[in-house]
Amino acid sequence: MLILYTQILKDPVFQAYSLIAEIKPIPKPNAALSETLTGKQIRCLLELTNATNAMGLRDRFFIALLYDTGCRIDELLSMKLGDLTPGKDSGSVQLIGKGRKFRITPISYEVVQIFYDYREAFHPDRNLNKPLFYTQRSNPPKQMSADNAARILRKYEKLAKVQDASTVLTLKLVQKLWFYSVD
Repeated sequence: MLILYTQILKDPVFQAYSLIAEIKPIPKPNAALSETLTGKQIRCLLELTNATNAMGLRDRFFIALLYDTGCRIDELLSMKLGDLTPGKDSGSVQLIGKGRKFRITPISYEVVQIFYDYREAFHPDRNLNKPLFYTQRSNPPKQMSADNAARILRKYEKLAKVQDASTVLTLKLVQKLWFYSVD
């Protein structure tokens, strides 16, 4: 047994492994909290949407749902109409996130109310398998792209800058919170 132990200690693979095992992991720096949008900034974005026309209503629901759920853009864009369950006082959405992990996230009463208006305009047929956010360039409609979602957010970021300098949303902040959430 002692001979075997001596041979293992002389083996170059074992010696290399021993050196690797002695390497200490680099300590991780304390992660700083990332910036978030304030309630005032979100209200500003929602007020900028023109809910009297279909695209403005879509944009309002998109921004409200994105903020209320805290999900990534790709998670939001992959949702089907049937993934949103409205309730009397609130609702929930079923999301499939990174690593194909399933979760259910609550949504507020206010977002449910916006959803009802959105559903009437964009989902009168109530087809539960239809993408929640879609483009109508072909039949059947296709899921909205991440580029289109980014265009919507940039549009309201620019409008917010013009509207009120004290509520300016920088493109860097919008990208940090939403655009780069697409994996």
